[in-house]
Amino acid sequence: MNTTTSKRLLSLLLALITALSLCVPVFATDGTGNGGGTTGETTTSVSTIVDATLSSTRAQEKAALTSPDFGSEWVILGLARSGYLEKGSKYFNDYYTRVVSYVNREAKNVQTAGGAQTAGGAPAGALHPAKSTENSRLIITLAALGRDAQSVGDWNLLAPYEDFSWIKKQGLNGATWALIALDTVGYETKDATIRQQCISYILERQLSDGGWDVREESTKADPDMTAMTLQALAKYQDQEAVKAAVDKAVACLSKLQNADGSYSSYEAVNSESISQVIVACAALGIDPHTNSWFVKNGKSAVDALLTFYNTEKRAFHHIMKDKDGNPTDVNGMATEQAAYAMTAYQRLKNGKKSLYDMSDVAKDCAAGEHTFGDWKETAATCTEAGTKTHTCTKCGRSEFVETTPALGHKSGSGYEMSDKKHWFPCVLCGAHLKEANHKYTGDQCVVCNYHKVGGRIEITPLTTLPAALQSVSALSSMTKLKSQMVTAAQKVDKDIKAENTQLLDVTLMVPSVVDNKTVWSAATKDAFPANGKITVLLPYPQGTGKSGYEFVVVHAFTTDDFGKTVGAMESPSVTKTADGLQVTTTGLSPILIGWKAGSDSVIDKLVKASRTGDTSQMGLWACGVLVSTAAIVVLTQKKKRSAK
Repeated sequence: MNTTTSKRLLSLLLALITALSLCVPVFATDGTGNGGGTTGETTTSVSTIVDATLSSTRAQEKAALTSPDFGSEWVILGLARSGYLEKGSKYFNDYYTRVVSYVNREAKNVQTAGGAQTAGGAPAGALHPAKSTENSRLIITLAALGRDAQSVGDWNLLAPYEDFSWIKKQGLNGATWALIALDTVGYETKDATIRQQCISYILERQLSDGGWDVREESTKADPDMTAMTLQALAKYQDQEAVKAAVDKAVACLSKLQNADGSYSSYEAVNSESISQVIVACAALGIDPHTNSWFVKNGKSAVDALLTFYNTEKRAFHHIMKDKDGNPTDVNGMATEQAAYAMTAYQRLKNGKKSLYDMSDVAKDCAAGEHTFGDWKETAATCTEAGTKTHTCTKCGRSEFVETTPALGHKSGSGYEMSDKKHWFPCVLCGAHLKEANHKYTGDQCVVCNYHKVGGRIEITPLTTLPAALQSVSALSSMTKLKSQMVTAAQKVDKDIKAENTQLLDVTLMVPSVVDNKTVWSAATKDAFPANGKITVLLPYPQGTGKSGYEFVVVHAFTTDDFGKTVGAMESPSVTKTADGLQVTTTGLSPILIGWKAGSDSVIDKLVKASRTGDTSQMGLWACGVLVSTAAIVVLTQKKKRSAK
């Protein structure tokens, strides 16, 4: 047969195989499988737990909020009052710069018809025509930073508080938070009656059960509004009417507390209600963890708040389960309020001023009156530029000059993981890069090999004889071991050939913490299920896959754990999945994979059909042959015409 004829026949065969492969149906059978951590008091004091939780939460908040702007006030307040950042930090200065831009734009819009908001009778300096809390929230936060709210950009944020009718547009919320804002640093108003007007309005709204609700039509106290109102009235207990109202409201909050120490708002047990109660208690000098009025069945309001903490995400849940009983995710507002509530509690325990009493914050010097010290340099980090800083010795304000850009994260080469997620660690700062939830086939993540028993599966070629097998004569070398395991595979399927086998070292690795670093080591018997059986996912050998191949797996025992004999072997059943070979073994390593062309290969189907007389596919094959033949004829005719 000449070369040209051979090439033509080969082309014909390839065309036939291609045509038939398009006609063969594919059936896939894949096995797939797939809350919030809490913190509570054990032998560690609750104060220590609160400190650790607060530190972790603050770090997460700052990392997540890289460019704080107007609307980030509660995060900024918490970061400042907890002392996580100094008031003159670049982070706070950048926030203030953005706020000035917002105030200049929005205050003008409120005063200009056709702007983003209509004036609606709002006084100059108002950030909203009907929501005084927009101003109040910002005034409170600026006070925590030592910034004067009377001069923010082109506007005086205190000016609108001369108009009680504007404050009252937001009802009880408006009066409550106006009082808190004015009292942060003892701001004075031209109308000296404004504070008393707020107090009188609040007292008029007190319900018969001793509490308050933001809804004017309500007859039942809400813990959130009751607690916030107490925060505003705390400084005015020298007034007899206020003192009586406060006492009645505290008793009301105690009665509203649930049996587990928590609070419910509109029939939903939630963390925000607990947070506001803790802030109110701290403002009144009441310890919400030890005072019997706020402890039910041995569980305090602080205990209850910590049950909403998710240790993995370093954040708080609003509610733990939705109305259908499904776990919920963490919540930004819940985290903000829980963080500043823990700050309020922390300040109470440390004998510091209450959360909203900013008399301990030094005010900024007037322009040109700063006395700056020497420049200090800070090296660049992954996310922060290197800076040169000097700080005013009188007010603590800092000025910054950027010296080097941020380094940017540098990803490590291997995955790190928890029981829920995997990620690449930054080799410079340890940040979690490309973090994602595990993707399971069976019990094993197909991305990082994390296993649900609490470790990860490490799979590498076996190159060294396990020490336990050196004393087994028939298995005392790598050559002997592979030969015996191949023989075991051939007992399952005689068509498995030695050259079509792969010997693997499959190990369960478990984590431990050494010097604050996670160290992975081979698991002992105790890490396995009680019966020793573990279902793992093995990668397909190179050049093979789910379709067109059949597989045999052999596992050799290297210990006598779980009633086995060193050197004995097992051949577990194999399930082919889209992500690998799924097998259940007793213990792990060494494992041999053997393979052959399977019954679902195209050539095998052709041979089988010709031998068995199976005509169910013969029509398709015949069609393929005809198509291929026709194509060859056309190509031949074209070649002849071209030759002419």
